[in-house]
Parts: sequence; structure tokens; C-alpha cells
Amino acid sequence: MILRVLPLHVAAATALFASSAYAVEPPEEGEVFREVAQSDEAALTQESIKLMSDMVEKNHNGATRMRAFHAKAHGCIHGTFTPDKNRPKKTRFGTFESTTAFPVWARFSNSSGAVHSDGDADVLGIALKFIGVTGVHLWPGAAEKSNQDFIFFSSPSIPTKDARQYVESLKVLDGKESPLHFAFKDLVLPIVAAKGSLHGGLIVDPAEAQYWSASPYKLAKNAVKYSVRPCDGQKLQINIKTDKDALRARLVEHMNQKSGACYDFYVQFFTSETETPIEDFRKVWQPAKSPFVRVGRLTFPKQVFDTEKQNRFCENLSFSPWRSLATQRPLGSLNRMRRALYESISKVRHAANNNAPTPEPTSIEVE
Repeated sequence: MILRVLPLHVAAATALFASSAYAVEPPEEGEVFREVAQSDEAALTQESIKLMSDMVEKNHNGATRMRAFHAKAHGCIHGTFTPDKNRPKKTRFGTFESTTAFPVWARFSNSSGAVHSDGDADVLGIALKFIGVTGVHLWPGAAEKSNQDFIFFSSPSIPTKDARQYVESLKVLDGKESPLHFAFKDLVLPIVAAKGSLHGGLIVDPAEAQYWSASPYKLAKNAVKYSVRPCDGQKLQINIKTDKDALRARLVEHMNQKSGACYDFYVQFFTSETETPIEDFRKVWQPAKSPFVRVGRLTFPKQVFDTEKQNRFCENLSFSPWRSLATQRPLGSLNRMRRALYESISKVRHAANNNAPTPEPTSIEVE
């Protein structure tokens, strides 16, 4: 089966490489940050696609090919992002420039590429899709008015520094190298995060956790990281028993509440290469050095989402940090790798699943 899907990701990668997807953009006048290219980013990107394609095949559940990471979804819910009226001027760019609200889809998940019990510790993820964002978009084929994705983790950092370390970690996770091989290379293995190094302990309700982008993004002439955290007072008395599918059950229980779910959306600004580096994704941007600045609020009304139709829609959705406005371009070598990697692996997965559709929603209605 891997031979049947291999040409798809090679073709996708080739097309993206031809458009210099991995290249560092020339700095704009007045930018306060700098990106630094790694000499072998193109080769590293090709290698990452091959490794992740193998992982999709190895981790598949029966006839279904899951995501290489974030394979197990707890559900997709819809809501609204409303910008703060009093947000600072320095934040008013891209999606945060709009004075109107955006419809939003959110997918909650575990980070592992294998579907396992929720009783096993894991970093969680939330992927947001803002619908109908106007501006200059980076995603291939995107129109002037298209969707924008934001990807978050329940950890404020990524345990690999850059693209090179990320490929090394993929080799470990794919069984091609021993973790000991990289023990002396200043590599913090992602397997540590995947097996229980959680920020703040075990999460029992996906809707009551704080999430971070962990990687930096351009915001006009500055650079930022993103975070979403539950609105003040959002804490429900729920069953915290952790079992095989406890997190989906908690999310169902949470969204059955009259108040639904609510998050505040924050940015942190780049201050210096020492405190807020662009090319080292392991470094946490400390709030004491780069305070959280609120730009808006996410609200998810009470809803029923755990249906066969919506779960199928949820599984077929694709998210990428590069489905973005140009003024909010992802930064850093690992993000540059993700451009070709995410598109290619999405094509591999959907093609292997009997050419499953790749919906890009235009509303909060499930077609």
C-alpha cells in the first residue's frame, strides 16, 4: 500500500519545493525579528515527508489511515471568534485587524499518531479554522477570502529545536534510530512529551485546558506566539474518571452545558533572540518577559457534535499553519518544513482512504 501512495507525496513535495516553500523570506524593512535558514532544509523536508508517510501507514487503524500525529479526535465543535474592541493597535493585523466576528471550527485531539486510551498521558491539541478571512493568503489555491488555521498544543514549547532535530525525532518514533543515538546531541526527544510530560499535569477535560502555538508567527513587522485559555470562571463539576475515551465523554458533557465553552485568545510579542528566539522551538516565551496580550474571545455554544456525520467531517478536515494570511506567516525552520510536510501528508492520507473528500468549510454547517 505504501508504494501506491508514495508518488502522491513525492509529487506534492516537488511542487512545493519548486515554489521555494522552504526558503526564508527576505526581511521587510522595519521587521524586528530575523529568520535563519538551515543549509539542508530542502533535504530535511523531503526526508520528513518520507518518514511521516511511513508512520501514517504503520499507525493506521484497519483500513483507515489516520493522521501521523493527532490521530485521535475528541470531536469537532463550532463557534465564533470575536475581536476585543480595546485590543492594542500593535495587534491589529491579519485576523486581528477585523472588527467583525469569524465563524470557527475547532478540532480537539491527542497528539500521538496512534489511537490509545485516554488514560495514557499525552499532550493534547486544538486546531482552529477561522472561516472567511479576507486578505493575501499563502495556501496554494486559496482565494482572497479563505480560511485561516491556528494550531495549538497543551504545552508551551515543542521538544525539538528545529527542522534537523525534528527529523531525528521522527527517526526515533518510526523505529529507525535508537533514542540513545541522539542522547548526546542536545535533543529533547518528543517521545518524552508524547508519554506524559504535560504542562500542569493530566488533563481531564479538553475544554478546560490552556493551549499554546509553541511556534512563532509573523504579525506585520513583529513576531508573536499564540495562546488560548479558558475564560475566567469556566470550570464545571464533571466526572474525572479517566478511561479509554474519557476526553470525548468530557467534551460531550461540557458542550451539553448551557454555557458551552469559552476561551480568550492571546498573543505574546517577540522581545529579543535571547528571551524569545525564532529558531529554537524548545524555548518557552516567559510571560514575565513577554506578557500575554488579549486580542479576542472564542465562544462555542451548547451543541451536539458527537454524531456519525460530524465525526466523519471532523476526520476529513485538514489543518496547516500555512493556511494563513501572509502577514501572519509561520516562522522558523520547523514551520518552514511544515509547509510541504502538512500538505503532502494530507494528500497521502486522503488518497489512501479511498480518495476521501477534503472539506474546506465555508460555514459552521456540516454538509
